[in-house]
Amino acid sequence: MGGMRISEAARAAGTTPRALRWYEQHGLLFPPRSGDGGYRDYDERALRRVRHIQELLSLGFTLTDVSDFADLLDQEVPGSFADPVSPVCVRAVDRARERLKVLDERIAAATELRERLAARLGVDPL
Repeated sequence: MGGMRISEAARAAGTTPRALRWYEQHGLLFPPRSGDGGYRDYDERALRRVRHIQELLSLGFTLTDVSDFADLLDQEVPGSFADPVSPVCVRAVDRARERLKVLDERIAAATELRERLAARLGVDPL
């Protein structure tokens, strides 16, 4: 597959040109520039990286998190983080544990808030 301009690449990856520029600004994408006008030129490898970035973001990682282990973005995101295979993977797993802790804290806070509101409404708590 030949290179694509940013709008085509965004469409193929299911995102927006703005997101692609944002990923580039964070050092996650490195699209070469074409000779005719200096347009960004995305290839299949870049699209794969974008899909991996999106998957990690959907799991609760931040762009800063992903930047910390950007060298893993050319590999498939594992279905399980149970067996890290490199020091970078270990960092990624540690970061995943941190994100899980943050999510647990947010869930606990939201549950407490819901229970207080339910009590005011006279509704049974969950």
